[in-house]
Amino acid sequence: MSGLVLLTTSWVMSNPPGAAPDEDAHYVKARASAHGHLRGIRFLPPAAPGDHRGAFDRDVKRAFVLPSRGAADPRWGCNRVTGESAACMNGPPPVAASAEEVREITHLGPYQPAPYLPMGVVGRITVAAGGSPTAALYAGRAAAAAIALALLAAALVLAGGGWRLAATLVAISPMVVFLSSALNTSGIEISAAIAAAAAVVTLRQATSRLAWTVLGASGVALALARPFGPLWVAVAAVALVTLTGATGVRARVRSSLPESALAAGAVVVAALAAVAWDLAFMPRTSVPWSVARSHLGLAASTLPEVAQQSVGIFGWLDTRLPRWAVLAGEAASAIVVVGALCFGSWKHRLVVVGGLVVLVVMIVGLNVFTQIPFQFFVQARYVMPLSVMLLVVAGDGLHGAGSRLPAAVAQGVSLVAVGLHAVGWWANARQSAVGANGAVVFFGSSQWSPPGGWLVWAVVAAAGVALMAAGAIAATASAGQPPGPPDQGRL
Repeated sequence: MSGLVLLTTSWVMSNPPGAAPDEDAHYVKARASAHGHLRGIRFLPPAAPGDHRGAFDRDVKRAFVLPSRGAADPRWGCNRVTGESAACMNGPPPVAASAEEVREITHLGPYQPAPYLPMGVVGRITVAAGGSPTAALYAGRAAAAAIALALLAAALVLAGGGWRLAATLVAISPMVVFLSSALNTSGIEISAAIAAAAAVVTLRQATSRLAWTVLGASGVALALARPFGPLWVAVAAVALVTLTGATGVRARVRSSLPESALAAGAVVVAALAAVAWDLAFMPRTSVPWSVARSHLGLAASTLPEVAQQSVGIFGWLDTRLPRWAVLAGEAASAIVVVGALCFGSWKHRLVVVGGLVVLVVMIVGLNVFTQIPFQFFVQARYVMPLSVMLLVVAGDGLHGAGSRLPAAVAQGVSLVAVGLHAVGWWANARQSAVGANGAVVFFGSSQWSPPGGWLVWAVVAAAGVALMAAGAIAATASAGQPPGPPDQGRL
């Protein structure tokens, strides 16, 4: 786990401010939440009939009147979708506003504020202590990363070793670490899904007070993080019942009171609160079936791009891994999933196949009803809570297969998954430092550098990857042996 902490810390500090999807908008939402502003002020006029994008913008874009100290820096993300370095961040800082309050706009206005509070509070404290808005952004990133890392640590402990650990490492892709290191709620949501799935497969095997506690904490985080949270909670519940059986679940509940009751109660309350908020405040702009149907072909064509993003496409989806690295990540996932379908129990096969069908239907459905008509496309992070849960369940199926696959295969898959983090960090650092077409080795020629310089964070990232690799080799050495009780995570 120490390796993952080092790697994520390096991402937090070395990724340029605003170099994550909508990070500036998330910053404004976090600031507003910390100052007690929940939904903001609608300011756009009504859209013309048939103008789906205009109707969407009017529903989600809100203005917040906030203290001028700590206002978002307009330089953040200045190189988005250009392929250029972050050298534009080196320009003069914005002139401080003369007024005590300023109006800031975000398209995340109606999103529920709860998951933004930790990020906003630490940012507000940073500004109150004399820090700059950029320092507040880094502090918010650190808060989001701490939550995500706590959830991932729980997942790794429950995974133990063998194929469960190998599949969990595949699920914690470079994209997951990138999102977990940015000021947003997607990293928290996906990390919570990994932890929830780890708790589910642990409870499948035996009763566990720790697993119930993790399931409660991750379920609450999952329900509150983003609008689809309650749906992912339902998916985890269905997987638990399918893998364990209704009788088994009842037995696990009775043998782990009060942890199981507290976990279930907390998750139900969080899910109901999230549903109530979404029904009350989230927009529901409708798209006729005739319009949606016309986009089915285009929606289906985005499936390969979503798969690539699940491995790692950084920045504003403008910083890509080398093609060979993406293929290696997809191959590692395929080995886990296909292995579970070949060697797992019929219950594991049912969950994996059913989940894959739901995943494809969701990607296509979200595209035709909620994205393409508004001039967007589904991003992998919208559905990754489901895909990572399927990987963890598939790993459990392989783990239960005992010695049918040698340990060398699990170790190879784990090393590929861990090695991709080094490639991903370097690809993102290179583009930030010298642009997509700049020198591969950019020390001494970088046009933008993070606090402390590139060498410091490169060493931290390398140390993190090395520790993760060493832990993965040791913990997957038992993959070819008959399964036993879960052991403790070693990363």
